[in-house]
Formats: sequence, structure tokens, C-alpha cells
Amino acid sequence: MKLNKNIYTLLILIALLSCSNENLNEDNSIIWDNLSSLRFYDNSTLPKVKIESISNVDLNSMEFIEADINSAKKILNQSMPTEEKYVWKGGGWLVIAKFNNGETRRIKVSGYGGFFYDVEEKKFYSFSDKQRNVWKEFYRNYTKALFEKRKKST
Repeated sequence: MKLNKNIYTLLILIALLSCSNENLNEDNSIIWDNLSSLRFYDNSTLPKVKIESISNVDLNSMEFIEADINSAKKILNQSMPTEEKYVWKGGGWLVIAKFNNGETRRIKVSGYGGFFYDVEEKKFYSFSDKQRNVWKEFYRNYTKALFEKRKKST
């Protein structure tokens, strides 16, 4: 009987290890072509907790703006996972990436450094010097639109 439990446990372990996330490459970097939605959330409507701790209920009450999906895929495909660790100089932007299979990922975007952090995988992504400016222009257009949206509602 004990042997059967060990075999059963081993089979479950093998099954779990063989399951792969269809939104990740072999190096556990995100496959951005599977992206179906990218939302930038208004920092002023964030609860006063870490991005990692924001509940789905809180997310549903927060202001956001939807990014153009084709532009998002194009620029995010230029990002590269990095082992480098970055230091945050203040806040960042909360971005929710949703994929074709329904999976969502919380992304914390640096407002100054041209990098972002995948909260789920605990992995930083950066851009080449050339692409960094394209990335900054991309996300700043959306954060600016959030500021404008906020001004109109007050």
C-alpha cells in the first residue's frame, strides 16, 4: 500500500512538472503575441498597498485605460528578460496584461527607468537603448491619457 502511495505521488509530481504555461517561453519569458488586453491603471485610484496585494475587487473599482493591443505587442516583443535587479525610485504604474487563455499578469512599470517587472514570475524586463525611448513614449501616452481622464472627472 505504501508503494502505491509513493508511485501515485511521483505520478502527480511528474504531471505537475510537465505542465507548462502556454504564455511563457522556455526561459520563462512572456510570449507577448498571446496578449489580448493591456490595461494601465490610474495610480491615484490605487489602494495604499503594494501592487502585489491589490485585490481583484479593488482592481474593478479603479480607473484604467486600455492600450492598443497591436502597438502593445509590437513594443513588448522588444523587451528582454534580465537578471539585473533594479531599484525603484518611487512609484510605478500598475498594468494588467491579459492573455488569450484568460491568464492575467500584474506588471509594475517604472515611470523613469525604461524597465518593468512581472510580479507573477518575479522577473525584470528591459529594453535596448534604442527601444527604451519607444517604450517610454508608448506608456507615457497612456499615463498622460489617465491624467486627462482624471481632470475631466473632477
